[in-house]
Amino acid sequence: MRQMLIQMKPRSIEDLTAATSIYRPGPASSIPVFIKNRQNPAGTTYLHPKLEPILRVTNGCLLYQEQVMEVCRVLAGYSYGRADLVRKAMAKKKADVMAAERQIFIHGKDDSDGTPAVPGAVANGVPEEIADRIFDEMSSFAEYAFNKAHATAYSIISYQTAYLKCHYPQAYMAALLTSVLDSTGKLLEYIGECREKGIAILPPHINKSVSAFTSEGSAIRFGLLAVKGLGRAVIDQLVEEREKNGPFTGMQDFCVRMYGRDLNRRALESLIRCGALDGRGYTRKELYNSCERVLDAAASQGRDQAAGQMDLFSAMEDSAPAQAEIYRCGEYSQSDLLKYEYEALGFYLTGHPLQQYEPLVQQYRMDRTSRLLEAAEAGLPDKKPVRLLGVLGGVKTINTKGGKPMCFARLEDMTGTIEVVIFPRTLEEQSALIRSGEPLVVEGTLSLREEEEPKVLCSRLISLNDYVPKAQTVYLRLTGQEDRRLSQVLELLRRYPGSSPVKLYFADQKRYCYPPGRLTVSPEDALLDALRTMLGPDGVALK
Repeated sequence: MRQMLIQMKPRSIEDLTAATSIYRPGPASSIPVFIKNRQNPAGTTYLHPKLEPILRVTNGCLLYQEQVMEVCRVLAGYSYGRADLVRKAMAKKKADVMAAERQIFIHGKDDSDGTPAVPGAVANGVPEEIADRIFDEMSSFAEYAFNKAHATAYSIISYQTAYLKCHYPQAYMAALLTSVLDSTGKLLEYIGECREKGIAILPPHINKSVSAFTSEGSAIRFGLLAVKGLGRAVIDQLVEEREKNGPFTGMQDFCVRMYGRDLNRRALESLIRCGALDGRGYTRKELYNSCERVLDAAASQGRDQAAGQMDLFSAMEDSAPAQAEIYRCGEYSQSDLLKYEYEALGFYLTGHPLQQYEPLVQQYRMDRTSRLLEAAEAGLPDKKPVRLLGVLGGVKTINTKGGKPMCFARLEDMTGTIEVVIFPRTLEEQSALIRSGEPLVVEGTLSLREEEEPKVLCSRLISLNDYVPKAQTVYLRLTGQEDRRLSQVLELLRRYPGSSPVKLYFADQKRYCYPPGRLTVSPEDALLDALRTMLGPDGVALK
């Protein structure tokens, strides 16, 4: 489609309407002629001069259902109603109707059957052979043809959205994300497109987010309606309170001001875990572990205020309501942060557990689920061999007719999720790998069936241990155990922890040994350069 548009150089909605209509089975065979005639209008030819006024706008090619009707009217003298019956018969492949209609189109008919007479193309000055060829062309075309009104509506919307996406990408993508709030798969796909275009997706925030996704400078702010556990009512109340009384100063202020509304513990936990309460000096773990007591304190304060109770100090100008203590307990691990974020949003936003394997995906040119899910549009063939790196989830086991277990699962990578079908033999051999929940590689074939989402028929599951290169060993040469440089070398090695083992070679004893505690390192360039400075170029080797 892009190639055709580059050759076509559309200049109007009329051009885009033609492009929308011709890039379909049937009319697509006319694309070379369409482009050639567009570039050289004087060279356009027609089977009969009467076709020129009808087909000039589409460079001599039959593109629209309305053109089929007009050909019937102008060349054979059909009424509008009879021309529409021909169009319908062509589209529905009614062979008996079409055979009878061919004779009427060419030779006409009288009115003895009670319907208006049709002169026919021959009576209107069209040679029989030409009329027959024109009818053949209409028949082969009409099965796939758009009506022009339909194609025009598509083209206007396509042009408008393309213009907005080009000139206002943040606002456009924010609106697009908002339109698919109920589809986690589409959200993930469009967020991935934003990242490809360099548009940052900012996490949800109680002082900056509204229900929908919104553009914020050169980025997009996450919409609160996409957070699980938050209803529209509590979001509307949150935004109303913020606009009326200013930003929230923290979780305690938020809970106090939202008391008596639809905020509950589940909603508060979702806000914490997706990061909407970040930035006030407390970690997500500390906020989560303290949310119950903060909610209780806010409820107590709210009840007191509602009852008009005041303690001895409440009338003092500097007095303030007692604040619930927030437990200081550090932060979750990075994996837990991502896990809880996933639970709150349905996907990973600020990071991804599979990010560390991205070099592996690129090195082995593995497939992406987003591309496989667009298989039809991408032109991928059925039964295409595929290889994906991801995590299996939602495993459902059934028995085949032969009584053997097989399973269906969802494989998730960094771009989306796709269904994987695991047959009995693979399930029997690698059930432990499936149960582990660890990232793995799935090899198989792509299955494309009408009215079904693409899926992968798995032929093999592979542990990442079979893909990740074995750790390289760092070899260091010293004169002996009394070498004065040994203590400096060990101190340097401890600064670069990693998975690569280290072996020390003592020249006086002509033997290798491990450093104390079998120290392992990350063989970065900075470490290796520093070691070569200490031990010389021949004193360091990586194998």
